[in-house]
Amino acid sequence: MVELLESPGASVAATRRQARSLESVPGFRGETRYASPGSLGDVCVVTYQFLNDEIVAFVEQGSEVRLVRRLTSRDAFASLMRRLDAQWRRFEDPSLAARQQSHILAATQDLLQRLHLALVAPLGILDEPGVLFVPVGAIANVPFGALHDGTCYLIERMPVAIAPSRRAAEFAAGATRRGRHRLVMGISDEHTRHIHVEAASISEVEPEATVLLDEAAGTAALLEHAAEHDILHIASHGIERPDNPLFGALRFSDRWLTAAEITGAALDGQAIVLSACSSGTQFSAGSEDELIGLPRAFLAAGASAVVVNLWQVDDSSAADLMATFHRELETASVAVALRSAQIQAMERRPHPYWWAAATVVGALTDDQEMT
Repeated sequence: MVELLESPGASVAATRRQARSLESVPGFRGETRYASPGSLGDVCVVTYQFLNDEIVAFVEQGSEVRLVRRLTSRDAFASLMRRLDAQWRRFEDPSLAARQQSHILAATQDLLQRLHLALVAPLGILDEPGVLFVPVGAIANVPFGALHDGTCYLIERMPVAIAPSRRAAEFAAGATRRGRHRLVMGISDEHTRHIHVEAASISEVEPEATVLLDEAAGTAALLEHAAEHDILHIASHGIERPDNPLFGALRFSDRWLTAAEITGAALDGQAIVLSACSSGTQFSAGSEDELIGLPRAFLAAGASAVVVNLWQVDDSSAADLMATFHRELETASVAVALRSAQIQAMERRPHPYWWAAATVVGALTDDQEMT
């Protein structure tokens, strides 16, 4: 089972063979324990896999790994995600969302609680100081921090992050930089009027930040300045390409920069903040186990963590969240800072649409202590 945790491309056929072997053990009840592969310290790691129509999870806690079977079915999970996506789309009509806000909040929390019951509740991880989720397929698009246990959101209990594979998480954890020197790049238009406000708020946190806006925010400038900064904040438009995820892209002043091009960049442990709509959407290419998109491209280039959005976000609320996030980032790791910013945001606007899209992909902690 160590191989399944370490390899992002572990085949479904191999997993099925392992599962059949486990089921032949007397007394098997859907949970089996193994030695942990290590290398991530005390971080709790949850790795999901599909077995035919079944979703299973490997739960790594300390020196032990448990296999938890029969979490939910693939079809049941897909149905919940479709319904959750419909809740996010309700905010396309702001006046309707405002009139029905209590009803929409209750309906959304119900779906998030159902997802929590399916994916998290059976795992016994709610007492952990933080959890790194390694999803597969469409599970990568779950807003784990917003999953609700009937009492509170998961992000209220602990910082969370996701990674495209356990091995990617190991590389990211070993690549973190200690500094907080920021490069801020923003490309605004009539649909993103708050980008200049967002950049100004970050400059208030770090007056020495390098800020490049509009025409100055070109791809050549990114490559020129990236190496000398620890945090790269890019506020722009992002596009998805489900047909070819490597052609997903970020807009710069001169052109679109694709995930394929980003993969070939030379980063050195920088934290990347993509303040762009749907920048965190990942797709399978060839194998369900191989998630490809902008987050994985930056990790492949050498980033330690990538903050992304899982859906189309409101420009104003995103700017407010990012301002708080950067203030918290002065003294905390990326995941801890985002958690604190989201908790503060939910006090102002309770519905998860406004604060839960932002997700950390990569390392759960850096040199700062996780609290």
